[in-house]
Amino acid sequence: MEQLVKSIHKLRIRTHSFFIVGFPGETKKQIRRTFSFARRINLTSTWFFIANPLPGTKLYDICKKNNYMKTNFDFETIHYGKSNYETPEFTSSELEDLVERETFMFNLSVLFLHPIFFIHRYLFFLITKPQITLKILINGAIAVSRILFRKRKT
Repeated sequence: MEQLVKSIHKLRIRTHSFFIVGFPGETKKQIRRTFSFARRINLTSTWFFIANPLPGTKLYDICKKNNYMKTNFDFETIHYGKSNYETPEFTSSELEDLVERETFMFNLSVLFLHPIFFIHRYLFFLITKPQITLKILINGAIAVSRILFRKRKT
């Protein structure tokens, strides 16, 4: 994968990726390795999502069988940045914190690794969709403040 991304970048093609983490049985260490892998292969952009159990899927069956589902689980309101179950490996808030922090840090690193792409992408978005951009900026500022001012567990 690493060599493929390098070859693609030599052709001046941007690389975008999506990762899903937080499957039952997956440890925090394995999740962190996924984050490290995404950084190591130098992708242009990436998004990290949390696995969510949809009815009719094997993941749903596993979560139901092991009583991992949250009591207020509603598949019609799933948000892939939120966890709808907890496992012995992690709580939903621990997983959400990991994903939120890493998504922010990864996308911030794009500013330094690919500054022209970063500026171009956000200027284009600002010009073509100013209302959505404002909403994203406000939500981003709130997320950043939560990350920076979150009480650390000792």
